[in-house]
Amino acid sequence: MKRTLSLLATLALASTANANTKTEYFYQSKGGAFDLNLGYNMGSTSGQDAGKITDSSFGFGLAYGLSDSMELSLATTTGERKFDPSGAGADTKEKGMSDLVFGFQMNNGMLYYGADLSYSGKTKSDKRTTGGISVIPSIGVLMSSGELNYGGKFSYAYNMDKKTEGTPDITTQGGHAMTLAGFGEMNMGAGHLWGELALVSYQDEKNKATSAKTKLGSETNVTVGYSYHVSEMITALASYEHSMVSGNEKLGADKKWTAMTWNLGARLSF
Repeated sequence: MKRTLSLLATLALASTANANTKTEYFYQSKGGAFDLNLGYNMGSTSGQDAGKITDSSFGFGLAYGLSDSMELSLATTTGERKFDPSGAGADTKEKGMSDLVFGFQMNNGMLYYGADLSYSGKTKSDKRTTGGISVIPSIGVLMSSGELNYGGKFSYAYNMDKKTEGTPDITTQGGHAMTLAGFGEMNMGAGHLWGELALVSYQDEKNKATSAKTKLGSETNVTVGYSYHVSEMITALASYEHSMVSGNEKLGADKKWTAMTWNLGARLSF
């Protein structure tokens, strides 16, 4: 689990902004322009008998369009994750910033591809960082029919050794994740309404010193999102994700968990 406003613009301005945005799902910054992404995320994960995890964070991201088809980005979040076990167990918390994520994306109008690099130094058990580096290449396909966009995306998260401070320090390996997603997106005139179904499969995580393995299982995620173009500079963003998690031993004894995540934010383009 250590896993984007002013309302003064007219509808005409919103429609003009939207006309220049082919897709929200695969959105990239325009050439020579910056995008500042601000967001608030709130989520909860619960199992039948093993308690509840709540997560709230603020997200910050900056992207720059090297051209209309090439983008660089940097993003992170800061917040708190709380685990409230059932029974007599004590609450535990993770606070602070998450990993820094550096991104590079390209597209040719149909293929969208690139990679993210997620980085943090050695972490502590009460911190939200992962304690290492992950490289996440991805490739997606965008097809259109009138006002409807549809397609899919494949990504693979390769994790290098992750270190957690302790006596002695703990080094974990593996936990790589493969994601296959399909989506549909409708141009609503002043914004985009989209939905995604994603299947995520995790490799087991291993303690380097003891060779003990922890199963991370799999996830099925359903996400619905909407973007509204307030003006040429401002886009309001909202999404909801419902996840069904199974076989993750880090979450406790339950075999199946349910996670819900709400996201509210804005993108400022300049």
